[in-house]
Amino acid sequence: MQLEHRHLMSLLQYAQCQQWVEASAIDPYRALGPLIPASVFEQWWARLYTQVGDEDFGWRFGLFLQLEALGAVYPMSLASQSWTQMLYLWQQHAQASCPILALSGQQTTEGYRIFFQYHQSGPTSAAQQALVSAFLVLAYREMVLLWGAAAVVIEGPKQPQILAKYWKTIRFKTGPVPALYLAPHGPAKQQPQRQFPEQLATYLAQMTWLLPQMPAFAQRVRYMLLHLCDPTLPNLQQVAAQLYLTERSLQRRLQAESTSYRTILNAVKQDLYTHLDKVTGLSLKEKSYLLGYSSASALLHAKKKWTVGME
Repeated sequence: MQLEHRHLMSLLQYAQCQQWVEASAIDPYRALGPLIPASVFEQWWARLYTQVGDEDFGWRFGLFLQLEALGAVYPMSLASQSWTQMLYLWQQHAQASCPILALSGQQTTEGYRIFFQYHQSGPTSAAQQALVSAFLVLAYREMVLLWGAAAVVIEGPKQPQILAKYWKTIRFKTGPVPALYLAPHGPAKQQPQRQFPEQLATYLAQMTWLLPQMPAFAQRVRYMLLHLCDPTLPNLQQVAAQLYLTERSLQRRLQAESTSYRTILNAVKQDLYTHLDKVTGLSLKEKSYLLGYSSASALLHAKKKWTVGME
């Protein structure tokens, strides 16, 4: 069994960002691809899961994968006109890209369920269950964007506390296996204020590698900030949670490098706005939503500050 090389690189980049592995340990794997044996990924996953010792490891990694999802899963989901069509596209994508994940669906009088399972039959280890969680969190994000948070419920043996930091209206129901439950709401319709240009995904990916000259920890914060875009920018609490730090500790470490989270975030917003401003068909309100501003006037106020700073 083989899977796409990018899944392994995403995992190793996440580990490097967290300083769990050195860059030298990743270098031998960069030239592999485009397909690699699934066992290579599984071995690295089990190693990191054991090393970190965090039961939310899978959920955290799934949140880190938001950037990759912007360029792949999101457009695919948006193209779906029904729940069954979306499930079919997801199944085809998983089979071609990451066959260690198996998806199945069930329709009842109450709604729809998508089950997420490890490819092998029989009992699964804690590390394997965590891997399933990583992909489930991406699917949850997609369904919330398409149907709304009130219509989607995560099911599983135990509620993941980490997700409450990212979706305040998250709904959870105890169930025997990981699954997503969707209340019937007809065709998937995207809300206008949640549209975004597909080019943004490519640009965000470029920004993760075009790192400005920054101290080491500030670069880690910026890298994590960009990866957690969903497509809106994350807040301080979300980035700190992913770095296994309190908000105060994160700010203290940035202060030691003569910067702050707000400074890094504003620099990213300014860069993203410059890019979004070149995209036609995107309203000021939509740009405000993507950049995390409460209104178009708030964005214009920030833009005025940027302009003054450049003069």
